[in-house]
Amino acid sequence: MRRKLLIVVGLAALFATPIVRAFQKETVDVDSINKIRAIGLNPESSQVMEIASYLTDVYGPRLSGSANIKKAGDWTVAKMKEWGLTSVALEPWPDDPSGQNNGFPCGWTNEKFYLAAVSPQAFPITGTPSAWSPGTNGLVRGEVVLINEPTEEAFKAKYPAGALKGKWVITNPAPNVQPFDTPKSVRYTDEQLGRMENPPPPDPNAPGRGGRQGGNPPAAPPAGRAGAPAATPAPAPAAGRAATAPTPTPTPAPRKDVCAGKPATPEYLKAQADAAAAAAAANPAGAGAGGNRGGGGNRGGGAGAGQLTRYNPPAAVLKAAGVLGTFSTAA
Repeated sequence: MRRKLLIVVGLAALFATPIVRAFQKETVDVDSINKIRAIGLNPESSQVMEIASYLTDVYGPRLSGSANIKKAGDWTVAKMKEWGLTSVALEPWPDDPSGQNNGFPCGWTNEKFYLAAVSPQAFPITGTPSAWSPGTNGLVRGEVVLINEPTEEAFKAKYPAGALKGKWVITNPAPNVQPFDTPKSVRYTDEQLGRMENPPPPDPNAPGRGGRQGGNPPAAPPAGRAGAPAATPAPAPAAGRAATAPTPTPTPAPRKDVCAGKPATPEYLKAQADAAAAAAAANPAGAGAGGNRGGGGNRGGGAGAGQLTRYNPPAAVLKAAGVLGTFSTAA
């Protein structure tokens, strides 16, 4: 037994020796670290604010694929080479077999934006376009329409085909902005700071914290009320529905503008066709699909009762109607 123990200890020491020696060979260049800290913490030599200014002010807004992100990358590479770093280069955006450059055949830049009311009283309107919004190719004018219909049927009845062509559409009502009658922040008084620094001792006769001492736990709210959804069993899968049917990755729609991208490779198109065929075979004719969807009609009980509902037309519907654009007044 003693001999085995000695052998085990000897092997452990044998394997541990190279590790210890490896750690012993590492030396910390304390002088270089202190030089870096001295340069970074000295306002006269630190370049932190200059670098941050170039990457926020000079090359500020930059979405993927935009001209600004290329300029910022080029500036960073040049700056690193100026510092003496080697093997510095930009990584190209990877191509994909769909030909759409992973969804970024080109970027988006807000070159200019202007918005103003022209009648009955002219005044400028503060706003900003959402990223990837299409341009207007110059100044455009049109009547503003607020869509406030509760259902899709009411929307189609009020705005038949062509009724919204050439108009600007507001899809949200004006927000109710409450006035600020109290300051957002206050400064503690000396008396309040003193109480925080020297709080009074706890009262030994005070009831237990949280009301956990004795008594019964509070009763749960009745099922079906707002905040306490009624417990309903999960619906069983409808007959004929495939639980794990493969879904093909949709091929991006081919573009005809400057962001047209490249044609998809034959291998990619074949993989798409094979995946679609497998999905169709796993769920023939969509048997049972959507059988009992929405069956849990009592979920949440009376939650939301009396609240107004509004129909928000999809962007594709508004685009097909010929609208100039949409506004959102959401705060």
